[in-house]
Amino acid sequence: MQNDRSLGGVSNEPVRIGSRTGGCSTAESAVGAFALVRRGARGMAKTSVYLSSRGAGMKRASTQLSARDHDIIEAVQVLSQVTAGQLQRIFFADGSPVSRSGRARRTLRRLHGAGFIDRLPYTIRSEEAGDGGNVYIPARAKANRYDPHTIDIGRFYIALMEAERAGLCKVLEFSPAEVIRGSTAKCDAYLWLDVNGVRTDWYIEIDRGTEGKPQLAVKARAYTKAAKRAD
Repeated sequence: MQNDRSLGGVSNEPVRIGSRTGGCSTAESAVGAFALVRRGARGMAKTSVYLSSRGAGMKRASTQLSARDHDIIEAVQVLSQVTAGQLQRIFFADGSPVSRSGRARRTLRRLHGAGFIDRLPYTIRSEEAGDGGNVYIPARAKANRYDPHTIDIGRFYIALMEAERAGLCKVLEFSPAEVIRGSTAKCDAYLWLDVNGVRTDWYIEIDRGTEGKPQLAVKARAYTKAAKRAD
């Protein structure tokens, strides 16, 4: 990335591959490597309509939701799996640690009880799992297993949100699992970012060492092709 200031858990000492600005780079983190490839900027950020398939009763209940409630529901839908602790870091950053935890717990319990979000049928133990260790998923989602890779994507998103809160950048769009332009391969997320008035967009790849060489080769070709298109 052009900006060398740290975004949360992402290292501020990237190892750059190639000499072209906006090419491919990697930055080590606690969970693996983030490979970033710039592509040509596109239009406005997408907005999820998460009540479009719900019944009239659910739509009536939605009128009683706060702006933060709506943001939490959309974040759960966009990220697919997100821990209670991660949601607390994004939406309950003010107040004492005890206050943040209590407000987050009550809000998530209320949204889950009303059917706006769901959660996995078991809890996890980790530092970022939060009070209770619940992992939240979109309402009516079929997922029933904890996916560390999906949680990692959420961790990266949270780092961006905290950097934005600190005034380091502005996140214009963040969309997980997007098709890389000109291929059938998918990146882990698409990011459109504003840093000091300069807008750039990136494909994000979060590597846990679980993909085989054939998959990596396909993605490498797709990223190389996308980088050439952006030049």
